[in-house]
Amino acid sequence: MKAGLTVITFLVSSQSLGAPLPASLSAQEILTLPAENRLLVARDHRNMLSQKLPEMAFDQNLSMPQRWRALALHTQLEGVKALPQVEKAIKSPEWFMRNAALLSLKSIAPERVEKFAFELLEDKALVVRSAAVGHLPENLSQAQREKLWDLMESKSNFRGLQSLWVRAEIFQKLVLKPQKRELPLYLKALREKDQRFHGPALKALQQMGPQVAKNSESMEVQRQKWLKWAATADLSRFN
Repeated sequence: MKAGLTVITFLVSSQSLGAPLPASLSAQEILTLPAENRLLVARDHRNMLSQKLPEMAFDQNLSMPQRWRALALHTQLEGVKALPQVEKAIKSPEWFMRNAALLSLKSIAPERVEKFAFELLEDKALVVRSAAVGHLPENLSQAQREKLWDLMESKSNFRGLQSLWVRAEIFQKLVLKPQKRELPLYLKALREKDQRFHGPALKALQQMGPQVAKNSESMEVQRQKWLKWAATADLSRFN
């Protein structure tokens, strides 16, 4: 252990001094370096790492942090050449590999992120679904919007009757460019127990509906006014 720390300490110091790197440095030692040093050092060991990092990324005997860093560093070094390993990781049975792959994909093939993000919206792991939402585009097609509205009601995004945080994240995407036909759905969001829905829903309603409430009024006053209006309004004209 002490010997390993000595190698790393020497390595970081040698980078600042411009001294040569130790020839015996291993892939595992490189992965233990701070992020700001890791890529710099890895570039000098590219030949060794080009084969070793993919092996480590899919080695089930290694820890989650090691495998995550191995995949991330591989994509940083190889760029689009790492795409086969990234796409393999997206189909991995381990949630952290799917998550790491999605994050890596954005840097090497951003044009493919949208496709995989939509696929991972129904991932069994909540953290992966949440990451997928973060990679969705602002300009959604009507079909994509409908899918998101459906996912808002998916049982997988509730724990019992409790709304999971990913629902609020999905909703944030849907209010970026609200559609008039969706006005009843924004009104429905005002009835959510989770108050994270209320502010975004009110903002969307103010953009597309009649002037029911004033922005200067408190959120709760605005919410109650909209709900009162909805009780007698003909919402079918917004479909």
